[in-house]
Amino acid sequence: MFMSLKEFKKWFLPQVLISYTFLVSGLIINVLQLITFITIRPFNKHLYKRIIYYLSYSLYSAFPCLTHWWSRTKVTYYAKDEDFKMFGKENCFCVLNHKYDVDWNFGLVICQQINLLGGSKVVLKDSLKYIPILGWSWAFGEYIFLKRVWDKDHKILVEDMKNILDYPKDLPYSISIFCEGTRYTKEKYEESAKIAKEKGVPVLKHHLLPRSKGFNLMASQIKGKIDYLYDITLAIDDVEGHSPTFLDIKDGIPLDVQIFIRRIPMSLVPAEDEKKCSDFLQKLYMEKDEIFDVYHRTGSFDELGVNKHVIKLNKWDLYNSIFWLAVILIPSFYYFVSLLLNGSWLIRGVIFFIFVTVNFLTKKMMAESSSKNGSSFGLPKKLN
Repeated sequence: MFMSLKEFKKWFLPQVLISYTFLVSGLIINVLQLITFITIRPFNKHLYKRIIYYLSYSLYSAFPCLTHWWSRTKVTYYAKDEDFKMFGKENCFCVLNHKYDVDWNFGLVICQQINLLGGSKVVLKDSLKYIPILGWSWAFGEYIFLKRVWDKDHKILVEDMKNILDYPKDLPYSISIFCEGTRYTKEKYEESAKIAKEKGVPVLKHHLLPRSKGFNLMASQIKGKIDYLYDITLAIDDVEGHSPTFLDIKDGIPLDVQIFIRRIPMSLVPAEDEKKCSDFLQKLYMEKDEIFDVYHRTGSFDELGVNKHVIKLNKWDLYNSIFWLAVILIPSFYYFVSLLLNGSWLIRGVIFFIFVTVNFLTKKMMAESSSKNGSSFGLPKKLN
């Protein structure tokens, strides 16, 4: 009896082929990024950024491809019609909520769909740059990595923002920040609510208290160079009783994703006044909380009175993935089959071990974004 397509996607062979192709193509791209960093960046930073733009696109597009074409995930956008028409036609400063393990993946999906993937820049915790392949690419792509110590992070933000904003004018880019500073968990929410009460600010129902220092500094540098702030609220249905993870996508499980986007002129952000800017961010998150509460109560953003949109898939992520599958799997298949047919049992055992290890390493890499392995940032420090 034949297995269904749903069962096939979870089977060992397609899983290991996806993992193997991503690891090999990722390492090739990392090597090319390193060569570009050593040979071009010291002499021509704009040429370096241009090359990294396309190399980054080639690596990152594996994730939208898995999301769109493998798991068949449905992504619905809610936005005013006049705002939706501008998606992909301008650079933007993005503020995203941080509710799910897969926030980072759907940040890439959004960027791919609105033509900002190669120029995507995100503020991340410092340890993420050490994740093989993806973290290394983020480092070469000039993402901002914070140590969560403000005296150090202030200098990092000033220098890195200056570098990012000096970008080739014909290449679109986005700068994104998760102002909550860490992913939502029950324990972190309880601590956040406690701090909000101590500060005398409203306790949010669905988000952590936003941290304003980084936002304020970034807004002051962005204003006049990027015209619009995109307030992005991501909502995803649970999968079989649990919060969605990237491994669900890799297993081919379709997710139901709704993304509410408000396009706010940067002229409305009082970046020149730190107190007013902090108040602006607090109000933004209160509104974001109300937006998410509509989804929480009804299962959609329909009550908010803006139209829903589906962006037509442009297939470039699919073409890129097919290219890497052909380049890597065809010669690999030839050599592995030759070894399996002509090699000893020891060689066959080694080949099997390699594939098992490849699949394990990919799962381990993706698990770095899991809340089970998340940081303790946002929780009270424990005394020894």
